[in-house]
Amino acid sequence: MDSLRPFIRNAAFNPESIKAMTSAFEKAKALIHDKDAERKKPLIRIVTLASCGELDPDKLTAAAVKSFTAWSKL
Repeated sequence: MDSLRPFIRNAAFNPESIKAMTSAFEKAKALIHDKDAERKKPLIRIVTLASCGELDPDKLTAAAVKSFTAWSKL
């Protein structure tokens, strides 16, 4: 959870949301094998989707990895 807190400290998320986002972020980091990748891009996607109500960690992870892949191809 600590890896996520600096990015959401001014937002209002309940503990369940923070737990789901943290889980998704940790899974996404493990799946993205580019060690030089900027990790903020997957995190932005996770926080955006959680803000819209998506709290399934697997769906958040998939969206984060997909968004990173799309960004890295630009």
